[in-house]
Formats: sequence, structure tokens, C-alpha cells
Amino acid sequence: MGARGPRKKFPTLATRPVVPLKERKRKPRKPKHVTADKLASETFDHVVAALDRIGILRQSHEMPIALLATEWSRHVKAAAIARDEPIVEGPRGPKANPAAGVASQAARVALDLLRDFSLTPASLARVDVPDEVDEDDPLAQYLA
Repeated sequence: MGARGPRKKFPTLATRPVVPLKERKRKPRKPKHVTADKLASETFDHVVAALDRIGILRQSHEMPIALLATEWSRHVKAAAIARDEPIVEGPRGPKANPAAGVASQAARVALDLLRDFSLTPASLARVDVPDEVDEDDPLAQYLA
């Protein structure tokens, strides 16, 4: 088969118009289990704001953002427990606190989700995103 016409050009972050979250019809809603956990709730709000600044926030991000917020909260809580008591008594003697494993697994899941959302420095470098401009600095605004 031959060519079927010119290749379609898909919009990129640089060419797609950015519609601020305030102007969109629906924004991601925070699930009840995230709202009940203060740290997870703050994390959810922080990630929503970051994705909105980049211009890639979508309604469909509700579940992954909630999962990220929950895993981050789980990591922080388990790491604090493991830090306070790194060795616990087991049935066969002292052993490493299982909370350390929970913290490690939660951190891996959270980091994978951060990479998926391009919110780590390395993954953000691969996405064509305009630089953040300090709103209080007129020179930075002019140069942007």
C-alpha cells in the first residue's frame, strides 16, 4: 500500500493552547479517602496545581493523582514509624521493622506516578514546557 496523504500533526505541549483550570468545565475531584487524610489532601492539591501550571491537567487524572497522594502519605507515615523503631522483636528474635518495607514500596509507586505526570526534574526535561515565570519579578516577565 502506498502513502495515504500527509502525516497528521498531533498537538504538542508547545502548540496546544493552554486553558487554565478555572476556565475548564470540570476539574479533578478529591475522593473522600484523600480528603480524610490531611497529608494526602495537601499532596492532591499540590499535584493538581502543578499539572495545571504545566497545562496538562485533565479530569481523567483523578484516580492517578489520588493514588499518588495516598501513596505519598503512606510513605511518610511508614518512614516515620521505621525511623523511630528500626528494629523490632520478631518470633525468632530482632528483625527489621516491616514499616521500612511499606515506606520503600510506597515511595516506588509514588515516584513512578510522578514520572508518569512529568513531575520529576528528569521527566520534566523531556516535556516541552514553558519556564515558570516569577509573577513578582518584572524583568522575568519581560524576558518571558
